[in-house]
Amino acid sequence: MTNVKVFRWTDGFTDRRTDGLTDNNKGSQTEKEEIIKDIFTSIDSANARKLSPCFSSRFKQVKTEEAAKAAEAAIKAAEAARDAEIKHKEELLKAEREALKALKKQITEQNIKAAEAAHKRELQRKRELYKTKQKMAKLTLKAEQDEEDRQERKAYEAEQRRARQEEDERREKKYYREEQRREELEMELYKMKLENQKSSCIIQ
Repeated sequence: MTNVKVFRWTDGFTDRRTDGLTDNNKGSQTEKEEIIKDIFTSIDSANARKLSPCFSSRFKQVKTEEAAKAAEAAIKAAEAARDAEIKHKEELLKAEREALKALKKQITEQNIKAAEAAHKRELQRKRELYKTKQKMAKLTLKAEQDEEDRQERKAYEAEQRRARQEEDERREKKYYREEQRREELEMELYKMKLENQKSSCIIQ
């Protein structure tokens, strides 16, 4: 019986070819498909090169099973790589959503703080405006009060002058009347004296 040396190329081949599929599943989908294609091509070439008419049917069956297992392992590795890529993309999407959510929250907080600061500034402006209006109102009221007092003093002084003038006129008129009365009395007295003198002369 011819001794047939079985060359277990499938183990080494599987380890070498599937590294790209299991190394953190970093390969792209195209690369993974190319790897799987190379696996089947290599399997077919190896079968054509290694198998010969002297091999038994049992040996052919074993090699076929090994090739099928290698292909199945490659397919599983490709599926695992695809699942890992999907999971990686989902994690990236989740991270992006979380980052967007955090950014939105930060922007919202900043907007709230900005709105609060603007509200405080507006309240302060209204307070200052109210104080200014109050101060202006007090000044206006004081000015009006001062003007009213000035007008009252002016009116009082005018009234006093008019009263003094009337009093002076009244006194002057009284003086003239008394002076006239005195002159009249003096004239009457003078006339009486003349009459007396005339009477005395006649008697003598």
